[in-house]
Amino acid sequence: MTRVLRSESGGNFAVACADSAGDVAATIVAISRSFIPLRYHEWLDQQSLVHNLYTGGRNARGTDWPMRRIITLTTDFGTTDGYVGEVKGVLLSNAPDADIVDITHDIPPQDVERARLTVARIWRRFRLGTIHLVIVDPGVGSSRAALAVASDGRFLVGPDNGVLSPALLVPGAGVVALSVPTGSSATFHGRDVFAPAAASLALGATIDALGTEARSPIVRRTPEPTRRADGAIEGEVIVVDRFGNAVTNLISLRGGMIEVGSLIIPIRRTYADVKSGEPTAVVGSSGFIEIALRDGDAARALKLARGTPAILRNA
Repeated sequence: MTRVLRSESGGNFAVACADSAGDVAATIVAISRSFIPLRYHEWLDQQSLVHNLYTGGRNARGTDWPMRRIITLTTDFGTTDGYVGEVKGVLLSNAPDADIVDITHDIPPQDVERARLTVARIWRRFRLGTIHLVIVDPGVGSSRAALAVASDGRFLVGPDNGVLSPALLVPGAGVVALSVPTGSSATFHGRDVFAPAAASLALGATIDALGTEARSPIVRRTPEPTRRADGAIEGEVIVVDRFGNAVTNLISLRGGMIEVGSLIIPIRRTYADVKSGEPTAVVGSSGFIEIALRDGDAARALKLARGTPAILRNA
């Protein structure tokens, strides 16, 4: 059996995995002449390498073998201009072995809340050691702080405006305020402040080496529903996705009905449980109840937007 591993320089080399520990040890010796030491060598020892050869991507500590750091990008830059390209250029100039993953560049301009909810969905989906770079920064150049966060084995870099809240809410999270390098553009901290910090983390720096402790970072939370006197639970739409589904802050484990305006909509299991053009409500992949229109745009048809009241009633 052959496994293809990636060296720090980006090249691949094949390892023939045998069935005995002796053969595996011999394999390690055979490849050691061409093996470039890992940047994160402190995470690995010989036992981890042997274990990885047997298990295909897991080290002795039970985590992914960190051959290359992942840096994700979440921005409101769009792709018409060259802003994303400039950020990637800085990242790859400073950390050429990093793997860059585009989460989205279509956050609506200056929509900090949409960015926060996007981060909440994705940041723990990536392996330990991932760096999430979040640039939705309407306060760029102002007195707002620039942050680096270490939380649950991952890192996040971005402005102190609430976009990093999902990681900040985890017990034990560490956060520092980044310094702004001399000569940085007052309108493009994403390129001149955040990207260099993310690259430094990809090279193995700790957040403590990047700045000083930030004592009171801004934390945003999803509004909590309230129970009314009649037993119904009153919530609201918190985001509308690109399909026009209106995602609420309501949770239901036993079905029920959603009331929006004059409509009362039963909660179904799937979008396909109603006819084309009919409104429905489902428990979406985030766990929240969504109001949808089969084969259509519920937000447009039903005039739903962030903040629209939604009421959960028992069936």
